[in-house]
Amino acid sequence: MSDYPFKVSVVVPSFNRGHLLARTLPTYLQDDVGELILVDDCSSDDTQKVVAELQKTYPQIKYLRNEKNSKQPYSKNRGIMEAKGEFIYFGDDDSILLSNSISLLLAALEKENADFAGARALYMGNYCPTDEQSILAYEKWQRDKNVISPDKVARILPFESHFNAWINRRAETPYLHACLLCKQACAKQILFDTNYTGCAYREETDFCLRAVFKGLKLVYEPSAVQINLPQKFVRSTGAHTGGRDKWLKSALDCNRYFFDKNWEKIVEHFSLEISKEKMLLETEKDIRSIAKQKINVLKELLKKIYFRTVVLTRYREK
Repeated sequence: MSDYPFKVSVVVPSFNRGHLLARTLPTYLQDDVGELILVDDCSSDDTQKVVAELQKTYPQIKYLRNEKNSKQPYSKNRGIMEAKGEFIYFGDDDSILLSNSISLLLAALEKENADFAGARALYMGNYCPTDEQSILAYEKWQRDKNVISPDKVARILPFESHFNAWINRRAETPYLHACLLCKQACAKQILFDTNYTGCAYREETDFCLRAVFKGLKLVYEPSAVQINLPQKFVRSTGAHTGGRDKWLKSALDCNRYFFDKNWEKIVEHFSLEISKEKMLLETEKDIRSIAKQKINVLKELLKKIYFRTVVLTRYREK
């Protein structure tokens, strides 16, 4: 007989995303989920009121509020220590989890004898509608256009990942994206590093690599899917609070902290022959590239037309 009252606890840190929670939180309440712990990082919006209303329909939702804004790693750790499930899934307040994803991740852990299992992470563009049919069409479209070999999902050298990609089988990886399921005992043993502040860039990579250094096994399960809602819904909230420049500075600081902290173990574990400064230079280029991305109105319009006339049409015909 299990020592746990249920299989899965979902932990969702949140900050000023009250306008999204009614849309996102219910998607995490899938089979085997006994509780969803929403950790409110001292929001100044109506998050508490929204959650209270949701609890009337979904009593599995538990609400915790930090006394002060303490950032994602702290909030996740608080959720971990509160969790009662055998496994913990880390969700995002601006993302939806496709049906059956929790079951797929649990199956991946069992079949691969793994400790962590990560879902595929997709990011919907502003050109995408967010009704159920459009979301499913978007997922199928992305699956067909982003096919890679399993060894390229997450790499150390070059330090890059493709957690939006489809592969033809599960793959063991050195680290995972934020949307992952792990054994509760492992999460409590490792915990997130609260030195990652601001946008907390690299916090999940740090968490996962420390698990690998302890001999734990991580797998990527592409059939499980978490989809981030379009940026137009997110607005300047969560990690985006303060705008692009603030995000960039925070991401660069967190990236350097990550490599300063973990470099010796990374080199030893993965037998690297590259300097830390060169690795920093390469990863900082990627971060700056992300920060410079701007919305091209014409391209967005063309994508919108293509999505509605081609992607949705093909999906409906099938």
